[in-house]
Amino acid sequence: MTDYVETLIHSFGVEYKVYEIDGFQNGQEIKRALLVLGCNSSVPAVFIEKELVVGAKKATILNLRGELKHLFRDVAINRGIEGGVMLRQGT
Repeated sequence: MTDYVETLIHSFGVEYKVYEIDGFQNGQEIKRALLVLGCNSSVPAVFIEKELVVGAKKATILNLRGELKHLFRDVAINRGIEGGVMLRQGT
């Protein structure tokens, strides 16, 4: 699922950074926080300017509806930024 979401974001032509949760000393704490945010522990989780945009499951649904690309670009454009952040588990 991580590769799928990363491929989608890349195909939109926006800049993004990927952080490996398992590489952080507080990785388990980050995973718990994602659960609180509604990610159902689905990693990757995509953020734009510190706001959760989508988890992996929602990314798939929005992409099938043709909405993910517009959501990602609209949020980025409206906030004056060019990209986002994706959190994922180490491979």
